This record gives sequence, structure tokens and C-alpha cells, in this order.
Amino acid sequence: MARIRSIKPEFWSSEQVMECSTNARLLFIGLWNFCDDAGRMPLKARQIKAQILPGDDITSENVLGMVEELSANGLVTIYAVDNQEYLEVTGWHHQRIDKPQKPKYPPNPVNAEAHSTNVPRTFPPDRIREDKSSRREPAARDREKCLPEIIFGACLDYLTEHGATDKHARSELGKWRKLVGDQQVIQLVQRAQKESVTEPIAWIEAAMKPDARKVLPL
Repeated sequence: MARIRSIKPEFWSSEQVMECSTNARLLFIGLWNFCDDAGRMPLKARQIKAQILPGDDITSENVLGMVEELSANGLVTIYAVDNQEYLEVTGWHHQRIDKPQKPKYPPNPVNAEAHSTNVPRTFPPDRIREDKSSRREPAARDREKCLPEIIFGACLDYLTEHGATDKHARSELGKWRKLVGDQQVIQLVQRAQKESVTEPIAWIEAAMKPDARKVLPL
């Protein structure tokens, strides 16, 4: 059942939120209405599109790309339980729940204790989850934090300048990030740009095939 949620002024100036594309921000807000009071919901792109963006020319693949973008910025976590994928809102602490109901969906098995139903009246803090990555060198963390901005900035611009629509480019970038990771995607785009390929999407798709990686070192 959908729930009424509130938006505090602090949301708009959150660094994590500002690093996301406009559509991803809108999707993020929409997720609050349909997740349970622990911030969880099934990750079913077609259903999410129908619930949040029913009248927009956006595909299920676009939705998955935006969810990946939110995940890369620490705003949601994606996990699986019994072969079903779920997402959990992890990046906004201003959302207060007056009468929290029992969670409808299972917690992330990796950090189930951190999301005990005895504690939540708010969603977790507006920062990337503290895990092993929090112990990395600050410079490395800063570089990783910039990767989504590069992908949905310069890389997106490069693909659209070479004939791809914004929707298609975002969809491809989201898919590639899931397949090979942010750093690899950026390296492939830079390689395509350096070699002045005329059809970068097709070239990058070919370069990501296992056989091609032996020929096209990164």
C-alpha cells in the first residue's frame, strides 16, 4: 500500500542527491511512497515504472539504470533474498514515520542486524553506508564518489553527441555499470573517444565481450 511521505528542505542540498540526474532524483522520491516503513520494496523495474512514471516515455531498462545510479551514490542498496531482488532506501535520514508498520519485505541479509525492527523510526543517515569501504584511503573514496558523476556527465554527453538518445545512452550506461563496474565503463568510453570510433555504443558492447577483452586491453 502506498504511503504519504514528506520532503524536507535539506533533501535538495544533499550532496548524494545533487550527484544524481534529475530523473533519478524524481524516481528516488517516488520510491518512498511505495516502499515499506523500513524502506524496502521488490526491485521490479516494470512495476516501479508503472507506479512512479506511468505517463513518461521511460523504459524498464531506464528505470534499472536510474536505480543503479541511486545505488552508486549510496541512496539505495540492492540485494537478493530467495532469488528475488529488493532495494532498500539507505540514503535519507529526514523521513520520519509516525506509526511505523511491520516491514513487508525481508531485510538485506548482509546487514540485517543494522535494520532491526526494534529501532527504525527514521531511514538511515544521509551518507554512504559505513562498511569496509569506509576504511579506505580518503583520496580513493573521493575518486570512487566522482565516478557516477563522470559516467552520467561526460560519458553520457559523448554517447548522445554520437547519435544516441538520452534515454538509450542512460540505459546502456546503467547496463554496462552492472556488467563491468564504473571504472571499466569510463575507461572504455575514453578508449572509444581516443580511437575516434563512429559508433561508440556498438564498439563498447563488442569490447566488453570476453573474447574481445583479450584484444582490446584497458
